[in-house]
Amino acid sequence: QTLITSDTNFFSGAITPTATSSNVLIQAVLNIGAKSNPNGGIVLKRGSTAINVAASQYDGSSGAMMAWEDFFVDDNAQTIVPVPVTFYDTGISTTDSTTYSFSTSSITDLYLNRSQSDASYGFVTSILTLWEVAA
Repeated sequence: QTLITSDTNFFSGAITPTATSSNVLIQAVLNIGAKSNPNGGIVLKRGSTAINVAASQYDGSSGAMMAWEDFFVDDNAQTIVPVPVTFYDTGISTTDSTTYSFSTSSITDLYLNRSQSDASYGFVTSILTLWEVAA
């Protein structure tokens, strides 16, 4: 149950491909809470490189895969929004351990795996699965 602020890595996993020709399928469900619109976006990274970048984002979240405005629901401290992510990474070209992570871009407070009012409304679990796919 994590408070997420601007430019913070908040969820990650690693995979070690068996061949340099392999690709990686990333599947995730991020359960995120926010009471008010925090602006900014969420970034998917391979190492320190942003991947799955949208062509244009709203309100300073360039380099992000999505703007939080795409998912923000209402001004409710009990809201938890499931954010589904699927991305097929064909640019890996290594057999070294590779870390994929999610981070924020120009964002104010979000909460991973909880609502803002977690003490009264409980917790959930986010999921990240990395699949090696032979080319």
